[in-house]
Amino acid sequence: MKNFVSGLSAILFVSGLSGLAMADTNPLDRVEQEMIRRGYTPQVFTVHFTGPVTDLDLQKLAGAGYKILEALGNNGYIVTGPKTQKPQIPGAKAEALHLKNKISAELLQVFENKTSYSQAVIIKAVSFLHRSISGIAQRASGFSPASSAPLMVQDASGRGMLWIEVQPEKLKDLVEQLATEPDIVWIEIQHPMEFKNDNSSWLIQSGDESIGRSIWKHGLTGFGEIVGIADSGLDADACQFRLGPDRSDVTLATEQYQPPEFAVTNPDNKVLSYYVIGAADAYDDGSGGFHGTHTVGDVAGDNYEHAATATAAGHDPQDGMAPGARIVFQDIGSENGALNGLLGVSMYDLLLQSYKTGARIHNNSYGSSVISVAYDSDSASIDQAMWELNDLLVVFAAGNSGSDDQGNLVPKSLGGTGSTAKNTLVAGASGPVEFDIYGNVYNLQNELLFFSSQGPTADSRLKPDIVAPGMVFSATSDASTAIN
Repeated sequence: MKNFVSGLSAILFVSGLSGLAMADTNPLDRVEQEMIRRGYTPQVFTVHFTGPVTDLDLQKLAGAGYKILEALGNNGYIVTGPKTQKPQIPGAKAEALHLKNKISAELLQVFENKTSYSQAVIIKAVSFLHRSISGIAQRASGFSPASSAPLMVQDASGRGMLWIEVQPEKLKDLVEQLATEPDIVWIEIQHPMEFKNDNSSWLIQSGDESIGRSIWKHGLTGFGEIVGIADSGLDADACQFRLGPDRSDVTLATEQYQPPEFAVTNPDNKVLSYYVIGAADAYDDGSGGFHGTHTVGDVAGDNYEHAATATAAGHDPQDGMAPGARIVFQDIGSENGALNGLLGVSMYDLLLQSYKTGARIHNNSYGSSVISVAYDSDSASIDQAMWELNDLLVVFAAGNSGSDDQGNLVPKSLGGTGSTAKNTLVAGASGPVEFDIYGNVYNLQNELLFFSSQGPTADSRLKPDIVAPGMVFSATSDASTAIN
């Protein structure tokens, strides 16, 4: 069952609006006190009712002049109103939404002088639902260098998002400015994202080579399904991603449609649409290790020489697990190897574009470049999309940070984003495989592979949800001589 507590309110709930332990000497407390002395009057509050909320409780809240901005767990809401004092509602406890409750734990460490940055970082600020981000972006634009204008989006859910590059010496000032904006609910650092088969098909399906590919034998080849994939790019003319040898069988990339805009550009092809998202560059190249071509091949690659049908897989080496499925591809990779297509794009809109193009499964093999088990704004955006699009399954890789450079396991090594969301299916990597590590040979069978990231999350949820063989052969670019 999908988790009801999703959206940005879940971030605040996990961060501890219900009892966040914070030292009294936190510099943000002093900032807030000084601002109040100068006339700043916070008008956003949390209200937690002592029991299940009734219509009468909501009428009391509205009658006192307060409007609900977000729902919280534990029978709570974030509200705003014309009064500067906290609401006095019978049967409820109200508190001001303090500056520190809007800021990620990582940023709070900056204010506590526990961490610092030596180069520019990207700050992401998120608004309450149905609140405009444009005025906030204008007021904060002076903190970014002239060469890097802020990015702004008002996504299809009504959530405003703002990305601002800032130098270390201006970081605290920018965060203070954003935190005092009544329409901002959350502020965090946006870290760069990074990328996180023939024998595997029978291994996953039956676990016994003598039994073979039992799922395909029952006619379950993915035929009739559509899968969405966001990745570095796709070698679109490879034999696994077309239904025939003609030029028209190749689906070409288009920048015309940006999330959540959509169009089925090639309804008769293996790839129904090939979107180039944001600042991404079209197609796949070696800078990303042909990662997108590899992962799409894992999922739905199908050499057209023996194409899958409704009853048979038509198996060729390097076909994917669902060779009969069609593909909606979203290119988020750039020629420099970065995932620039994700910057300035809401995860909600990204998933909505794929969904409207027909996909009901969406695969994502990337995550934050910094280990994080926290519930972040991307997690919330994904959960909101999955709650509203309740026949959509979103799959994320757990990550590849499960051990240090000596092979020692690292717990709590997830990469944030979808790997810490509540409703995603998070996949880790297992054996069988044989490794030679510093002269020691390890033969792993059913174990979690040492590099596979693991939880638990910050709020103690277990991740990954499922594991499967993590060293696989798949499609690769015709310009590459090695298989990833």
